[in-house]
Amino acid sequence: METPKRKFNCKDVELLTVCSQIVALAQANLTDIVLKRTTWADPFFPNLKTRIDGAFTTYLGADNAKEMREKTQILKDIMEPAKAGLSTFKINVSADFSDNKPRLNEILTTLGFNAHWKNVKKNDQEALVELLFAFKQNMTPDLKNEITAGGTNGALIASTASYADDLKNANIDQEFAKSMRPQTSAEAVNEFNAIYTEITKVCKICQNMYKDDPVLNKSFSFSAVKRKLSGEAAPENVNAAPPKAA
Repeated sequence: METPKRKFNCKDVELLTVCSQIVALAQANLTDIVLKRTTWADPFFPNLKTRIDGAFTTYLGADNAKEMREKTQILKDIMEPAKAGLSTFKINVSADFSDNKPRLNEILTTLGFNAHWKNVKKNDQEALVELLFAFKQNMTPDLKNEITAGGTNGALIASTASYADDLKNANIDQEFAKSMRPQTSAEAVNEFNAIYTEITKVCKICQNMYKDDPVLNKSFSFSAVKRKLSGEAAPENVNAAPPKAA
């Protein structure tokens, strides 16, 4: 049997993870939702959650899906403090060398900020790895002494540099977990498509319900939740429908 085309533009495990998050959000706001759509009273969302969990177990393998989520969370747990350390460092150095702009620019270039910081702020994992390694490798003892003499804390430099290897290893682990996903059958893709169709219906209706609440409106956007999960930068239109997968 020929495998049907996927209706969604993301990996299967991402689809099911995003759908689980949206169902959880709907259950958290069930009282308001049911006032406007009585057919979604229990057990509608619990049944949908059971269906999603069943797809995880049947078509992806519970352990594989769990490992993927765990590796992704480990990566995020490293990215956030690493970005915070880099941001604090940049703010301090920029203030300390504000009266010597050419030297400041040279330091930021040497340590990788000028090449990668813009993309790091967009949650680009690869850019963050490259910046951290440039920071670690190019932070010579002389440069460190110059920067600390200007006022920046040496402990901040050391702790920020320490994230380079941790993030590289976590990134490799996440990519390996992605590569271990089993091939899926036509039956699996049909089920994924059916779940995606149901969830996009929930998203469309709930976004309309919460059109005056920007936070909840965005939280019921499939593409926005997927971007948050994968660390992608948001485009101008966060509610744009995702293109179809190849």
